[in-house]
Amino acid sequence: MENNIEITNKAIAAFREILDKRGISYDLNQNDGNMIRFRTQLPNFEGVTPYVIIHFNEENGALSLALTGIATFVKGGPDLYKLVNDFNADPANFACKMFVEPEGHIDVLTNAIIKKDDVCELIEEYLKINILATDKYYGQIADIIAK
Repeated sequence: MENNIEITNKAIAAFREILDKRGISYDLNQNDGNMIRFRTQLPNFEGVTPYVIIHFNEENGALSLALTGIATFVKGGPDLYKLVNDFNADPANFACKMFVEPEGHIDVLTNAIIKKDDVCELIEEYLKINILATDKYYGQIADIIAK
């Protein structure tokens, strides 16, 4: 890929290699080479391609992973906030929290502390959980937007 930032930690460098092997384009944050961004696809909703943003701090093992640009609301309401509460209370959405940004964008955030040698494996697991949790609720999100 065309990413020339070389100052990344080992985990992000290894994750970049995984993305390169899969032919997935990504961007690194110009101010922080330990933050990477790329698009993903929700499994059951063709054309829904939110951004994945991953930041990993190797010193303390802090992982922040977000799906952004999932959907945008012009106006929130009780149905939307109930959906957010249901999502956040769902134990199947392990470590995932849904937020509605002030601009109306829906994001799903996952934070974890990872203290393991194979960080990439755990990043991929958290990413799968995040994507599947979002996919599970996306139909309801689309229904609320359509109202």
